[in-house]
Amino acid sequence: MTVNAMHRLRLILLIISLTAVGITGGTAQGLTDSQIQDAKRQLGTMSPDEIDAKIKQYGMTREEAEVKAKAMGIDLETYLNRPAPVPESSLIQIEQGGATVQIKTPMIAPVMSPVDTTPEPVVNLVPPSVALKPKPVELSPAGLPYFGYDLFRTESSSFEPRPYIDDQYILGEGDVLKLSLSGELQSYNEYTVNAEGRISITGIPPVLVAGLTAEKAKKAVMTSLGSVYSGIVRNPPSIFLDLSVARIRPVRIFMTGEVEQPGGYAVSNFGSVFNSLFSVGGPKLSGSLRDIRVVRNNKTIAKVDIYDYLLGAPKVNDVRVNDNDIIFVPLRGKTVSIKGEVLRPYTYELLPGENLKKLVEFSGGFRARVYVDRIQVDRIIPFAERVKGGEDRRLFDIDARDIIVGKKDHVLEDGDIITIFPMIDKKENFVTVEGDVRRPGDYQIDRIKTVKDLIDAAEGLWPTAYMKRAELTRTFPDEKRQLIVLDLSGVMANAATQNIPLQKKDKLRIYNIYELNPAATVTVTGQVKKPGVMPYADSMTVGRLLRSVGGLEDSIFRARTFLGRSDLFRLNDDLITRRRIQVDIGAILDGRQKDIPILAGDQLRVYGLEEVQFLDHYVEIFGNVKRPGRFPLTKGLRLKDLVLLAGGFTEDAWSQRAEIARINKNVHENDSILTITFADLPNLFDTSMSRMEILESQSGSFILYDRDQVFIRPHPDYRVQQQVEVTGYVRFPGIYVISKNNERLSDIISRAGGIAPDGYARGAQLLRNNERIRNNVEGAIDDPGGDFDVIMQAGDKLNVPKKPNTVRVSGEVNNPGLYKFVPGEDRDYYLDRAGDVTDSADFVLVTSPEGHIMKTGFPFLWSDSPEIADGSEITVIKKLPERPKTPEEERRTSFVEVFKESTAIVATTFTILVLANQLK
Repeated sequence: MTVNAMHRLRLILLIISLTAVGITGGTAQGLTDSQIQDAKRQLGTMSPDEIDAKIKQYGMTREEAEVKAKAMGIDLETYLNRPAPVPESSLIQIEQGGATVQIKTPMIAPVMSPVDTTPEPVVNLVPPSVALKPKPVELSPAGLPYFGYDLFRTESSSFEPRPYIDDQYILGEGDVLKLSLSGELQSYNEYTVNAEGRISITGIPPVLVAGLTAEKAKKAVMTSLGSVYSGIVRNPPSIFLDLSVARIRPVRIFMTGEVEQPGGYAVSNFGSVFNSLFSVGGPKLSGSLRDIRVVRNNKTIAKVDIYDYLLGAPKVNDVRVNDNDIIFVPLRGKTVSIKGEVLRPYTYELLPGENLKKLVEFSGGFRARVYVDRIQVDRIIPFAERVKGGEDRRLFDIDARDIIVGKKDHVLEDGDIITIFPMIDKKENFVTVEGDVRRPGDYQIDRIKTVKDLIDAAEGLWPTAYMKRAELTRTFPDEKRQLIVLDLSGVMANAATQNIPLQKKDKLRIYNIYELNPAATVTVTGQVKKPGVMPYADSMTVGRLLRSVGGLEDSIFRARTFLGRSDLFRLNDDLITRRRIQVDIGAILDGRQKDIPILAGDQLRVYGLEEVQFLDHYVEIFGNVKRPGRFPLTKGLRLKDLVLLAGGFTEDAWSQRAEIARINKNVHENDSILTITFADLPNLFDTSMSRMEILESQSGSFILYDRDQVFIRPHPDYRVQQQVEVTGYVRFPGIYVISKNNERLSDIISRAGGIAPDGYARGAQLLRNNERIRNNVEGAIDDPGGDFDVIMQAGDKLNVPKKPNTVRVSGEVNNPGLYKFVPGEDRDYYLDRAGDVTDSADFVLVTSPEGHIMKTGFPFLWSDSPEIADGSEITVIKKLPERPKTPEEERRTSFVEVFKESTAIVATTFTILVLANQLK
């Protein structure tokens, strides 16, 4: 066996036994009995699925592993085919809420892959169903999320501990050691510490390493190997030995209580309670975050409060887990909600002795806007205090001041909802100034006594302030307002009647001279770049005003301006009404006319071309062209040009003539507002002419005008292929195209080769839009063009059945079913064959092969039995139950019965007399 084969054999044994058996040379028979027994013991602790998974992990098939194991004296098939070992269980007692709770836990947790010591975790020890299961956010009755539980919605691998092996780490069962030799002898192997605390190295007795540090284990291995390889202990050495921890053993713990998936788990040797909770998705919403317990050797050794992590407690009581530790999550304790003006409105869990002050602390404290005189408690009335028909909840108001300063606390109960109210956003110790002052805004009234003081606080007036008027709006406590008109010049002169004292919430309005004196401004509107109101200036003219508002120096902008006329609206002497002055701004701007002076209050209106004439010229084309729609009208646009702009004709277009609708601009009374014109079209489908020849031809040279509408009609005789389907018993069933207008049913049947010898024309069905046309197909064949010869349409379907040679009898007969067709026989023949009608029969429906239905009665004095065709159906209808008769109907019935009986007596008597006369 080669060295590579030996290495592969060693690797297989590592896989199937989870213990490293070093093979540096030799054969499989070189394994010691103790090494083989150790491998068997390890296999005995594993389930078949775990062994199989390890084999597949290293790219081996089960058959290959069984052959290699057998060569080492191990029957791997025995371990793969046995049932998984059933864990033992034990009862642990835990105190919860003053009561003792018994928890049943397995003694052996599921063995997972060992934790790698590299910085990034290699194996996810979390069950996938837990790690990847998203947790929906649930709200408490107060409409708030529960504090802390969203932490466990994070991917669990983010919180796995980062292993760090220090010099004091004690080796134990399951640890994997890496042994490397260098120098004269080159070797590298990994060995797993077995249940006896030893590692098995080929050529030397098993070395005890459990309970030692890595450094001490190295010395023990060096001593053992030195007896075989003297170069290790020689001075100086020729073989250098190094022993380190490759992978540390996992810790097996049990999760119980209110967790998503209780049970046993393998977690990192360096894991804590906090990390372990993440490995199972955290506590359920019903589980506590404040009282998580660690049970070791049947005793609670620690209690962990997750809030310490979340709220940054200076000391966190997290516990590193050991083998067989039990982490118990009890039910959530007292739960209260706090909302409103706090930094973290949530629903919190409180421990015994924790009340309102602690709740406020958990919530991050009050916001600055808190209303300090009231906190409201919404409490569920305890069971003992509830009465039938009474209230179930009660409100309590408490003073928040003592809570804020820390003097008092308030006892809370489970289910309490605490509301912290905001203050009222309303201030009153201010006055306001707005308008033509340098610093408008709100000012504190404590430093301002009068109107002038407020203006001075706003750093005074702008030069444009209107001095004849200012307005002071005063708001009273009932929100009523009073307007006080002041003379601003008197205010600034400190006149006692004008510079009045201010009150809270007063608002002073200072106007601009242009707001109250429109005569001090000029206005420009319309086709200019900067329309608006601007201060009046001396020596202002129309030309200067137009140049200041911009646009007319721009040739493109000016081209869209109507220069022939603008309107100047000037105030009359009453300063209310205005007169209009027409201005030729084009002549003024070009210097052909003297400029016109502008007066205060003037309003100049400049018009655009679109206001005085149509600029948007277009034509439209509709109908059978590829791109119908609106197109810009260019000079000399012809009909053929428009057709080409529209993408040309569609294939079904009538390309010989177009219809043009034109607006009649010279409309007189009783004249039509439109003119309809017809024009020839170019034949764009003519392949004998080039495109240029088509464009140069006279056809389609009709000149189009603004707003013309062109209509291209569809070709009256154009048809796409229209198909009908023929199935069943014809000579050539299949799809047929309607070849001509008004092609009939008989034509299609003829093209299909006629009815096959065993086909039945009378039973043929013609479907149109999936609905049967009740027609005599045989009559259509016998009389082409006659009444039964239907004109075919696209989508029609004809099915010709096989001749049935049967008649169906159903309904109120004694023996319904199919009966052989006998030519010439009538309805009664088939009813007799069916055992006659029942007593409940009312009438008979006869359905012919063509689908026609005939209602027939039963014979009395004469026959009412039609002849039955092949493929017909006879249906006997049941009598409807009689409704109760009214008294009037009862009287009428009595008369009829008397009449019937009398008639029967007369008829009988008459018959007897006739017979007696014949016997004489």
